[in-house]
Amino acid sequence: MRQQQILTMLLASLCFISVHGKDSSHKEIVTSKSILMELSKKKNKELEDYLSVLDYKFDISQISTKEIDIILTKLLEIRKSDPFKEMRTFGKGRGVKKVVYPNRSEAYACIARFMFQKESIRLRKLPIKERVDEIVKLMSPSTKVEYHTGVGYDNELLHIGKEAVPFIIQYKPKDYLFRMRLVRILAEVADPRGIPYVMELLKNKNRYNPGIIKELGNFKDSKVIETLIEALTDPTFGIHRKNPIYRQMGRSKFEDAGPVTTGRFYSIRNKAAKSLNKIIGHNNYWGPVYNEDHKTWAEWFNTKKRYNFSPKSITRTEKEKEILIEFLFHYYMSRRVTKNVRVIADDLKPLGKTVIPMIIKNCNHHIAKAPIWETDLKTWTKQLLQALPWKEASELAETIKVKKK
Repeated sequence: MRQQQILTMLLASLCFISVHGKDSSHKEIVTSKSILMELSKKKNKELEDYLSVLDYKFDISQISTKEIDIILTKLLEIRKSDPFKEMRTFGKGRGVKKVVYPNRSEAYACIARFMFQKESIRLRKLPIKERVDEIVKLMSPSTKVEYHTGVGYDNELLHIGKEAVPFIIQYKPKDYLFRMRLVRILAEVADPRGIPYVMELLKNKNRYNPGIIKELGNFKDSKVIETLIEALTDPTFGIHRKNPIYRQMGRSKFEDAGPVTTGRFYSIRNKAAKSLNKIIGHNNYWGPVYNEDHKTWAEWFNTKKRYNFSPKSITRTEKEKEILIEFLFHYYMSRRVTKNVRVIADDLKPLGKTVIPMIIKNCNHHIAKAPIWETDLKTWTKQLLQALPWKEASELAETIKVKKK
């Protein structure tokens, strides 16, 4: 049962992205007559190709309920008895060969779409409150449907827009996946009345919910910004999949990396920074040195001239500089940092020469903890020191000997 709910959730997410992300005005408008003609005329592989795009490519909003019923009759006929079959291989290697009926399978998805279109026509005749109530009821995991028509209900709520918000927030289902579907809809609508509803799921047992951190990026609200800035202090870390250590561990381990302390990926901070950048309309605006730094964002939030703010203008203690350098190494070891070290060096310049020994210290520390990184880390550190504007940095860079791989 739980697997079915998860499948429905994934399908809903895909539909949410594909339908809402592409305006129907960009689709080719078709008539029931043209659809029936193609379904009758095409055979075998040609019919399979047509059915595979009929599910999503065309705008069928102008087709009436009566016309849909005629199309469904034809699709159900294909679904039940289309004779076209092929031998296909499933699985890796030699796999398992099975006889399949492609057109019957493709017809299933088309039936689901046209059945939902009938639902959509019916729902849009209802007053808004009744419509929202009906849609939420149909979205519920406890509602059984013959076809996966439920994946389109998210978009029906989005179609209503801000007027649906006061009614959506009245529903607080215990089922987490269902609740998160409603959260995503509220976040997409981005009406401030939905913020308290979304924030209720911000933490679970004092741990941030990464999905909520991501969705908060849709709200341009001061309280949301403060919440995201606070999330930049979250200590939760794991090992990023691009880190060689991740592969060396031989298992998926994003959170609670335990004794593995090198190359930390602070996932909550990363998502919080992305959401903040989304709110202010920038992408990684302050670069790897400052973009996920709590003090940088706190100073930005408190300044009167945010449009003119630069993290380079902040006065920092030696301890704060050490935190920045330490985080920079974790950032690099997560394979997320640009190879253009001159950009990083330019950001480090205002911090002064005291960052030089900090860079060397971090390099040696991480190599001792994770020897697999020695060549890569020495090469990067050497390039970074060479890019800094001080003679002392260049001289230290020359002392770093890099072994060839």
